[in-house]
Amino acid sequence: MQAAPVTYRHATTDDASAIAAYHVRCWETAYRGLIDDKIIDSMDVDTIAGRWADVLPDDGVDDLDVGYHPDRTMTVVACDGDVPIGHTVIGPERDGERGELYALYVDPDHQGRGIGTMLLAVATRLLRRNGHEEAVLWTIPGNDPAIALYEAHGWTLDGGRKTMPTVNVDAEITEIRMVRSLADPDHVTANRTHWNREAAGYATWAPRAWQAEPSWGIFSNPESEVGVLADVAGADVVELGCGTGYVSAWCRRAGARSVVAVDNSPAQLATAAQLQREIGPTFPLVLADAERAPLASASFDLAVSEYGAALWCDPERWIPEAARLLRPGGTLAFLTNSVVCVLTADDFEPGTAGRRLQRAQRGLNRMAWPDTDGIEFHLPHGDMLRLLRRSGFEVVDLVELHAPPDASSNEVTFVTPEWATHWPHEEVWIARRR
Repeated sequence: MQAAPVTYRHATTDDASAIAAYHVRCWETAYRGLIDDKIIDSMDVDTIAGRWADVLPDDGVDDLDVGYHPDRTMTVVACDGDVPIGHTVIGPERDGERGELYALYVDPDHQGRGIGTMLLAVATRLLRRNGHEEAVLWTIPGNDPAIALYEAHGWTLDGGRKTMPTVNVDAEITEIRMVRSLADPDHVTANRTHWNREAAGYATWAPRAWQAEPSWGIFSNPESEVGVLADVAGADVVELGCGTGYVSAWCRRAGARSVVAVDNSPAQLATAAQLQREIGPTFPLVLADAERAPLASASFDLAVSEYGAALWCDPERWIPEAARLLRPGGTLAFLTNSVVCVLTADDFEPGTAGRRLQRAQRGLNRMAWPDTDGIEFHLPHGDMLRLLRRSGFEVVDLVELHAPPDASSNEVTFVTPEWATHWPHEEVWIARRR
């Protein structure tokens, strides 16, 4: 039987009993053997439910970006249908000036579905929304799965350590501290500078792209072959890293109910705005980093990126953000360089793919070419697959693009047509939000 879609909202007093029930199971499964057994044995579901009922509000709202109170704690629950199966608690640091992630728990029966990753992304976004540039959390020494999750998302152990007495029994709990920066990572600023400078060159051919029929990649593989826009009719669409906005224009003309285009570069959006006036159609243009778009959760049926976020944003940040923006059952479709293209590209002729491996696949992720100040991101297929699953997606297809028989070189020449008949020059991932 398929599980109900997971949704995220503010917790209320009605959730107290469900939170308490899996809260105790989490301590039993995660902390048995790491702390004194009598602490776990003393936990009572009814007592804990009463404590939750005392601190949770009587009502709440589904939109996580509404109702944030920076001066007190906030609890967000992940729900399977209407039933809470996980939660996170954030607020100001208890003994300092930073933000703090107080708690993150997922019902043991629902672990492995990417819920912890999503709750962590929600917590990070809300802490950042309050203006914090750094956050802390405390965890139990030896809680290796949790520590690994936090480390995968930018948290590091800083040596902080404390021991505290417990409330109900004569025992103590030792905790260790992790920290992470919430400030803009340097690639966001670097890529904004890069694309503001490059925008004039892209503006020269953007009018053709706005008026063309949808096709994908440097050799214009047809939409009928790729299928990115298969679900666009009647859909609410967000384009993440829209550049000059031609993909958004395609979506609007193909029957999308609404389209919102997000980009990090004011200069690129200026081109998009000009082409809206000259060619049409019109749709909202949002100046923002696609890793933290200022848009409401669960507002879109399709999130699309032709390069854009797929190439220039940290996948550990923008893919969970895309999951946040999509409704359950929504589609994420993105095009980027193929892995084999990246592995064979020459450092001194950036993007020029050859027949010899130039770099290791293991550890492939963040890349800066010698002749540019832009920062790219490329994940091997296994890492990308696992990230998509952690973020709440099921992969529907991976379309590897090859040059058509009649392909010829064009303005973008990081591979030759001859090379691309043998190996994929680009790839399109299509995934469904659980």
